[in-house]
Amino acid sequence: MKKQVTLKNAIRVASALCAVVFFTYAMSEDSPFREPPDPVHPINFVKVQIGMSMKEVEAILGEWRIYGVFAGSVVPTTWCGSRFAIHIELDNQGLVKNKTIEMRRFVTPSLADRYYMWIYRL
Repeated sequence: MKKQVTLKNAIRVASALCAVVFFTYAMSEDSPFREPPDPVHPINFVKVQIGMSMKEVEAILGEWRIYGVFAGSVVPTTWCGSRFAIHIELDNQGLVKNKTIEMRRFVTPSLADRYYMWIYRL
């Protein structure tokens, strides 16, 4: 027995194709539905290396807004993102002396974030 194409089945197929096209577009790089990537992330934390200058760190994490001098010689800086906070300490020459990352407590991490945290053992 041959299956007949009914209007109901045609609508189902058409709506499925529309959904596929929409979600493909929504996930593309130039989609207005996609949030801009957050630079404060474990991947960029790993890119920041001890001995980098502040300009190199800002090229990775974005411009930093508040500076503070503590104990005369160490300048700790913090970048806060939607899910993570990255703390950088600079020495007298303005080079990275220490770096730490912490997950912001009020946000449930995504599966991808938990994977990166596990991979890099942060």
